[in-house]
Order: sequence, then C-alpha cells, then structure tokens
Amino acid sequence: EDKGLSVQEILETGARLGFIASSDNHHGCPDLSTVPSRFVNMHYPGGVAAVLAKELTREAVYSALKNRKCYATTGERIILEFKINQGVMGDEIVIPAGKNRRIKVKVIGTDALRCVEILKNNQVIVRHEVQGIREELAWIDVRAERECDFYYVRVRQYNGAMAWSSPIWVTDRKDCLLSSKNTLSKPPA
Repeated sequence: EDKGLSVQEILETGARLGFIASSDNHHGCPDLSTVPSRFVNMHYPGGVAAVLAKELTREAVYSALKNRKCYATTGERIILEFKINQGVMGDEIVIPAGKNRRIKVKVIGTDALRCVEILKNNQVIVRHEVQGIREELAWIDVRAERECDFYYVRVRQYNGAMAWSSPIWVTDRKDCLLSSKNTLSKPPA
C-alpha cells in the first residue's frame, strides 16, 4: 500500500501546507473537467481554489497562496471562514498553555449544507449537522494534544459538494513555529 499520498498523511509529517483544488486537465478550462471523462466514477466538475487575497492583484494572490490563505472546494463557490483566537486559516499561532482555543467557522453554501466538521490532528472533534444554506459555529477546545496541533474545517453539502479550509497550527511555544518551506519569493512572470 502506498503511503504519504494523502494530505492527511503529509500533515502528519509536520508539513505546513495550504489546501487548494483544481480540475485535472490540460484544456485550459478552469472548473471544468474533460467531458466525456475517462474518470466515470467522479461526479465533481472540477475543483476550485478559493484565495483570500487582500486585493485582486497578482502579487496579493501569490502572497495569499504562499501564506496558505486559501481553501479548496469540489467546484462549488462555497464561502468559508475559519479562525482560532487571533489566527485565520493558514496561520501558525501561539496560545499559552491553559488558555482556550476559541474556534469560529462561517459557511455560506451553494446548496443545503449537510454538516460542518472541525478536525484536530486529522480527527473529527466536532460534527455539526446543519439545516439551511448558512451556518456559524463557535466551539472551544481546552487542551493541547501535541506540541503543535493543527485544525481544519470540512464542509459537506447535500448535493455532494465539499470544501476544506487550510489548517491553522497552534502551539504554546514560539520555538515550535515553523516558517514556510516555500522558497518561491515572487510570482512567476
């Protein structure tokens, strides 16, 4: 069995990465898989990378991607916000031992939402069943499990569409923070 191929396995190695999605073709059609597709078992039209850039410039989009200010969807334009205390998706933050980790999630779906899940170290710690197209969720985690815990959000809609936030890494020690391993310093020309 192949190991190290899933994002969950890669996160377990301590890697700091952001989540994006895209269609897998060479036709230059964002959000559109090849039709007809050789992947007949896949019902998603093509993934979408949502980028939380401060402005709509190449530099701002590139900076947001480099700093993991992004999330993935299976193609739907799902709106997703995820925060822990002062940190937003993609951040590495320090919360002193004994202090609560206040988690906030906001979702606006494109169809009826089925559930919002908060994952900590790849394990679902909150599964919130949803009625409707919008949801806000607040939850408090009171304990660290590792030297550096990572959290992310998974959203499921009734139509099968999904979204995943980039993680937030939380530690109680500054010396446990890792800087991004991304060596690219400017957007490609």
